[in-house]
Amino acid sequence: MIELKVADETYILADNKMSRVEEGREQFRHGKTISNESLKAEIDQWLN
Repeated sequence: MIELKVADETYILADNKMSRVEEGREQFRHGKTISNESLKAEIDQWLN
């Protein structure tokens, strides 16, 4: 679960950024996520 804190502002994104947001939402809807533990392990591999 992700805690999200959003300001009371509207963000204006360029088209390419908006398409990346939509891509991420689509992945989330389809359950294409990674656990925090898996992500940390992957980052540790990159750094070592």
